[in-house]
Amino acid sequence: MLDGLYGGERLDDEALKEYKLRWKKLGSALSTARMTTRLGDFLGSVRFFHRTISEVAAGKRKLGDESMLEFLMQFIDFWSGFFDNWVFLVRIKLIRYYTKWQENWVDWLSSACTFSFILLSIISKAIDIYRDSLQKWRAQARSNRCSDSQ
Repeated sequence: MLDGLYGGERLDDEALKEYKLRWKKLGSALSTARMTTRLGDFLGSVRFFHRTISEVAAGKRKLGDESMLEFLMQFIDFWSGFFDNWVFLVRIKLIRYYTKWQENWVDWLSSACTFSFILLSIISKAIDIYRDSLQKWRAQARSNRCSDSQ
């Protein structure tokens, strides 16, 4: 009754090797795609800072015009992308670690910056939701006040 429901037929050693290789290739392709998007994120952060610094230097805006949370998120995302891409370039053997410090800390810093960015993104979204809810509540209160006075 349960035949073939769980696990299917057993693979021989050759089929198992092929199966594992297929999944390894898929994992490698997905990792490459993820790192391509991380490189894009990093370049987006570089662009943000280049644009901001250029506009401040030209006098078009003040540094305080940007939300401090947005600035901090971009700063953390910049370093997250920097360290994440460094780790990826080492994994694909394009560069290598030259010191014990790099070997021990670069991957850790990549993870720490990524988790910090995720936490800041959650905070930013919570603030946006709070502001939107407050605006809707105020609009509702105003419309109730207007309808009560008539």
